[in-house]
Amino acid sequence: MYPFVITGLFKSTAFENVSEVTGYVGTVSTTPNSNSTTYASYPTDNFNSTPPTVNNISTVITVNDNATLLTTGHASGTENIMNATIYFSNVPLNNISILNLTITPNYPYLYDKVNVTIEATASLTKSGNVYTMSFSTYTIEDNKHTGFGSSILELQAAGYHSTGNYPLPILVNATGIGYIALVDFGIWANYTVVTVGGYDQYNIPFSNVYPFRAVVIPPEFSHILNDSTISSFSPFCLGQEYISVKAPDDVLYTNATANPINSPTVNGLYDMNVPPVYNSTGYHIYIYNNGKLVNSLSGLFTLPQPPSIKPINVTIYNSTTKQYETKTVNVITNTTPFYYLNLSMQLSPTSSINVTPTQSQLDGISYVSGISVSIPPSELANTKIVISYIDSDYAVYYYFNNTKGYELNYTITFNGSAVPSLTTPHTAPIYANYYNVSIKDGFYSGPLGSILKISTTSVEPAVYLFYPGATQGIYVGNLTNVTVTFANGTTVNIRLTNNNLSSIIPNLELSEDTSCSGVFTTEISIPGLESVLHVTGQQLNGSTVKISYMDNITGKTVTNSTLLYLNATLQKPVHNGTVDFIITTIKEVSITQVEVGRIPVKILTQPEINITDPSYAQTNPTSITYLTTNQVTITSTDGYKVTIMYNSTTDTTNATVYKLNTTTGKYMYMMSQKVSGDALPLIPRYSVAAPYYIGSPLNIEFTPGSTTNPYPNMSIVSNGITLNLGLPVQDFVAPQIRLQNGTVVNETVNSTVTVQVSDGIGDHFSAIVYITPASEAPLRISPDGVYVPHNPALYNGTMGNMSETFVYSKPVQITSGNLVLDLNVTPVINYPFFVYMQGEVHEGYNASVSSAVLGVATGFTYDPFFAPGVSLPVSLNLGGISGLTSGHTYTVYVQAYSYPGGPVMSEYPITLEFANVTYV
Repeated sequence: MYPFVITGLFKSTAFENVSEVTGYVGTVSTTPNSNSTTYASYPTDNFNSTPPTVNNISTVITVNDNATLLTTGHASGTENIMNATIYFSNVPLNNISILNLTITPNYPYLYDKVNVTIEATASLTKSGNVYTMSFSTYTIEDNKHTGFGSSILELQAAGYHSTGNYPLPILVNATGIGYIALVDFGIWANYTVVTVGGYDQYNIPFSNVYPFRAVVIPPEFSHILNDSTISSFSPFCLGQEYISVKAPDDVLYTNATANPINSPTVNGLYDMNVPPVYNSTGYHIYIYNNGKLVNSLSGLFTLPQPPSIKPINVTIYNSTTKQYETKTVNVITNTTPFYYLNLSMQLSPTSSINVTPTQSQLDGISYVSGISVSIPPSELANTKIVISYIDSDYAVYYYFNNTKGYELNYTITFNGSAVPSLTTPHTAPIYANYYNVSIKDGFYSGPLGSILKISTTSVEPAVYLFYPGATQGIYVGNLTNVTVTFANGTTVNIRLTNNNLSSIIPNLELSEDTSCSGVFTTEISIPGLESVLHVTGQQLNGSTVKISYMDNITGKTVTNSTLLYLNATLQKPVHNGTVDFIITTIKEVSITQVEVGRIPVKILTQPEINITDPSYAQTNPTSITYLTTNQVTITSTDGYKVTIMYNSTTDTTNATVYKLNTTTGKYMYMMSQKVSGDALPLIPRYSVAAPYYIGSPLNIEFTPGSTTNPYPNMSIVSNGITLNLGLPVQDFVAPQIRLQNGTVVNETVNSTVTVQVSDGIGDHFSAIVYITPASEAPLRISPDGVYVPHNPALYNGTMGNMSETFVYSKPVQITSGNLVLDLNVTPVINYPFFVYMQGEVHEGYNASVSSAVLGVATGFTYDPFFAPGVSLPVSLNLGGISGLTSGHTYTVYVQAYSYPGGPVMSEYPITLEFANVTYV
């Protein structure tokens, strides 16, 4: 069989097969005089975003006929159809010769799927002396006559020859693969012009005024990784990366209520069963190890991103009720051609390489939003990931087949030669007791913070990585050894075992310093080294400590060394930081039920340290130089720890807050705070005449508290930069609260401030200073009309003996009709609460407070506007005390309380002593 070439102008008519379209302009139907309840937002069986059902593809060819009358009274003739010749030989008079010819397109995906039958006939008749040879041709498709043409040729006598021609329509029905036919016949291409027509609600035909042009566009990557080679120094944070493809010709999915034939799939209805597109479109993941394919995912379909679901109201005609009705339907309004695939790559605790899809839902549609790849650490260097995207549009495949423009490929590799970093300080002072050691590897990082755990069950302790929430660790390396080289050249190799590991490295669980940083820090204990080596700090002076870590990813070992020294000496702190508090009522439920709090009001002293650094001072003997504060750690007795560091790369000061887990005894990550700039001050040299560097390693600050805002946050301030630590002052420092009976309600809170500083010649020093509380109470008490100074230092020995008791020795008389002592109370803060006064009565003049108590006198006062500068009178009632005898003298010790039995609320004097009270 020889191929026949059809030439001509092909055209196509395509029907959406939507019986009704509804909207704001009325009802539009593709069938005259018909209505149904189908509407545009609910596509029917043959509706698809790639070009829809093709009812016909048609062209017109020319058939040429030839006839000759033979001497025998028979006739012979030919029909030339599409370069083929059909021969009709010796056609008898009054007989019909019939020949059927089936044609099929010579295209691999249409061959023998789209067939047209041509039925050609020839007959010979005679009228008088004239013969007539008639030719007729039918085209048949799907058992239906779709075209017809004929010619009648007169033959005058034997040997007479006659010719004729006629047009023959060819109609091709390409059910199910009509789009393939459109493309193969060259109808659907970048030069195709498309018009749309139908009937309106009045049965009037219409067509769109502005035709549109078909466009065939190959896919392209719209976003890829910054670096396709991932190494330990280009952290790929877990789940934080993605790639995306712009594919304008791909399927844009309908909503979930669409007919199942249009449910989301990367294979459009008219692209299926067409190699190589069938079962090949969309994203594909191929993972190779040592050049061998070890795992893969195929046929991953995604939704155009970002998807958007929008409810709309549509009006439809109900043929049953003969009424128009309004319905709400969900429509995917996003038509962007971007297809995203989130990438999550992490280390695997198993020996196999795995890849799994991440499934998501949108309005009932299931689709793949990403992939998760897990690779054993030892296999990273030998692994590569190929992400392939194949366009689902057959036209893209057809027109870009030679260049493979329908396919995109992106390869991710891992740099196994880039070893992690092991960081230790160049020098460390022995008196600081500890120095930091950090492991940095981008492969270990996580957005929620990962953890490295050092095992104590093996020699050369194994290090395991735990991603957030993981219960199984990933073996990533070993701490192979610690080597100490003394100043005299002697070297000792410490073989790390479970017997000495925790002595040298007390913290065996390393939290990631900040999310996605890949930095994990612990401490080396210098006393632990002394204990394991059986040496003193003096003997360690000038020694070098080398730590080695073997990386399981690269198989290589990294090391770093620190010089231990006694060169610089830490003086005692110039003074500790001190915060002044007022212990006071902050909330009152009733006279006898209140909440007492510790309100921070001011900073009495900032913490200051004194470091002697003669080496650095000698580099600039006539200049004021500065030590740099590198890190400050505040550890409170209330279970909080804050590490503050300045990052010169990002020019930010970062504070990481931890909370002590009282069950495990370990500090757990709580939150992070940061601010632009350096909030840690420099430590200046005291003078050019001395090598002393004196200053505050951090300047604490807070907004003074009040009864309405009793818990202000603590901040640190330097160079005009304020870093809020995110916790109340009371979590770092606060005084004790003790009830009248001695019960402690709140213990004292102190903080230890550990400071790491460095000089300009590479030496590092540590210092420790403390933050402690001072306290006072909100109320001053005094005899009525008598001024009592606030500051106890104003008193000399005769007036108050500089104690917390003010002795009022002037005679005071009480009578049976007036058994009261008159006092005044004045607050130092706003105090809109009840004041409860209590006085212990003892017999005798200036009686000892330890003598027998005859009874307790009480009194109350209250003013909602009680504030500094306002004095209120209080009457202390002694009437309930039995045993008072006329003519006797008594001593009354008076204090103010927040409620009966509560903590003392009176400041200096805490106790007001009426030493000379006479009952007359």
